[in-house]
Amino acid sequence: VFEWISQSNHHHLLCTNCGRTMPLDNQLVQEFISKVHNRHGFHVNATHLIVSGTEHICLDNKNR
Repeated sequence: VFEWISQSNHHHLLCTNCGRTMPLDNQLVQEFISKVHNRHGFHVNATHLIVSGTEHICLDNKNR
């Protein structure tokens, strides 16, 4: 998944079954970044995160 973005932080969920992408809640990523900083003293400048898996619609269809 490639997309031109103008903001420095951009995050998606990617369904590996159907290929659908959904935006990932920035608040969740910010909480993760805060934990990284607190545990490792690492300052994050920008993030581009894709989390792959299977969305609930595809899981429901597989279980029928």
